[in-house]
Amino acid sequence: MLTFEKLLDTIEDLPTDQQELLMNILSHRLADKRRQQLGQECQDGLAEFHAGQLKPMTAAEAIADLHDFLAEPE
Repeated sequence: MLTFEKLLDTIEDLPTDQQELLMNILSHRLADKRRQQLGQECQDGLAEFHAGQLKPMTAAEAIADLHDFLAEPE
């Protein structure tokens, strides 16, 4: 199995143009993965809303709920 450190060493041995290409590929793949995750979270939220598990609220209420959530200890 390739360790993270060995992987980095292998990447450093690549020519600069290949390193840049690898960064570009990884950047695009990560962006695609984030978009898919966000899309899934949106679909889940809509399903919860339509199932009556969420209530509509004003922006002020949402902000207050967010402040309460962030104030809770982990």
